[in-house]
Amino acid sequence: MPDAGRGTALRADLAVPLLQAAMRNPRALPLSSIVCTAVLSRPRRATTLTGAEGGDSERADHHVYAWPLFRIRALEPVVPATGRQGFWHHQVPLPEEIAA
Repeated sequence: MPDAGRGTALRADLAVPLLQAAMRNPRALPLSSIVCTAVLSRPRRATTLTGAEGGDSERADHHVYAWPLFRIRALEPVVPATGRQGFWHHQVPLPEEIAA
């Protein structure tokens, strides 16, 4: 699998072992949980970040965007959360060292 992730933001060296473990044991990944916090950067065209083509649409320049993340902090243990997908502000206080 030497070409896995070429031209994308995929880190195959990190993703493949995680996905293999999840396939062996579906309970290996936390569900309904916040696993990290991050600060979102300004959205950018995905092709400028990865060099990959923007899909099979002639309108890819209008809809294939990415939000680079920085100050990513893993939560250990994870924080239970339900009912939302995507980016949102968590209303329950996080541990002090994460919230700062």
